[in-house]
Amino acid sequence: MNKRKQQKEQTRKKIFDNALHTYAQKGFLNTSIDDLTKSAGISHGNFFIHYAKREALIIKAIEEIGKSIYERFLELASEEMSLENILSVHLEVIQENEAIYYYLVTEGPFLPEEARRAIFILQNGISHWMKKAIDTEKTKLEFHYFFNMWLGNLHYYLQNRDMFSPDKSVIEKYRDDFIKMFKLFERSEKHE
Repeated sequence: MNKRKQQKEQTRKKIFDNALHTYAQKGFLNTSIDDLTKSAGISHGNFFIHYAKREALIIKAIEEIGKSIYERFLELASEEMSLENILSVHLEVIQENEAIYYYLVTEGPFLPEEARRAIFILQNGISHWMKKAIDTEKTKLEFHYFFNMWLGNLHYYLQNRDMFSPDKSVIEKYRDDFIKMFKLFERSEKHE
């Protein structure tokens, strides 16, 4: 790789890395081109050399966040396939990315279609492993109901984190409660 290409790639990475930090602080929708250029220490023109439009960077960020969350999930989940472990791992990867995941949840419906698709693909990957765990344990859970209830519960707490846990991670604070509730739900389904 020649020096010019290497420099271009370094600038692109700098923009991207700074954008992730800014998105975690301000969200995707409230982050302007000015915010992105200031955080990376570049000009407007330089930004557009690397990303045709603001939405292109948002989509790339969501795809990369989704990929890293899913890879981390696979790394942790492959050790044990019990439903409890899968739920625990899901909480762990959300907590590791909670600042930016909050904006995926709250701003997701308002993002460009490609970004929404990337979020859906991430959730679909996680659901695959949950379904596998449920099938392995031979529970009578209606999977689609279980998964949507699980996500709905997590997303509700994340969306209202300022009320549930203003001083620390909402996942950290309610982790055991999330697991207990769904283990009770699973047990009640097994005994029907």
